[in-house]
Amino acid sequence: ELKNCGTGVARNTAIKVAQGNYIAFLDSDDIWKPNKLEKQLAVMKSSKAAICFSSYELINEQGESLNKLVEALPKLSYQKQLKCNYIGNLTGIYNANMLGKIYMPEIKKRQDWIMWLSAIKKGGPALGIKESLAYYRVRKDSISSNKLNLITYNFNVYRKALGFGFIKSTRYLTIFLYEYFFVKSKQTKSL
Repeated sequence: ELKNCGTGVARNTAIKVAQGNYIAFLDSDDIWKPNKLEKQLAVMKSSKAAICFSSYELINEQGESLNKLVEALPKLSYQKQLKCNYIGNLTGIYNANMLGKIYMPEIKKRQDWIMWLSAIKKGGPALGIKESLAYYRVRKDSISSNKLNLITYNFNVYRKALGFGFIKSTRYLTIFLYEYFFVKSKQTKSL
């Protein structure tokens, strides 16, 4: 009997068995545009970047457009990613030949944020592609729909996953809240 151990365990299992030079993620409810990988690999090879991500569009649970685009930053540093998760996991890709395999931490939520932080810390800034290369399905029970859970999970990223002290975690959570509500929100554009 198969047991559902969560997305982090499933993603780590996939990373472990992956044999390619690049690692990218696609959850079962999200959609890549047909040329996503081709475009990202071209950018990565021409710029010698270890990490790449793109803009993406939001769809509802039935797959209908929400007429919203989340724009990728052109370049994402470790310090900027530490303030807020700017990489839509379905758009991210990293070069495992350059960085080695980078696994998700075993925490309940926000594993992808920690993994992308680790990748950027190891491989330098991530390059963002302005073009939308994927569709992200917004669910009613997602972390971002419940603001209290969002705060709790993000505090745990700083406190438990990154090992920051209570005061430093609180300071970064405050920075995160500002970044999330006033900076990152400006990346979401109406189509």
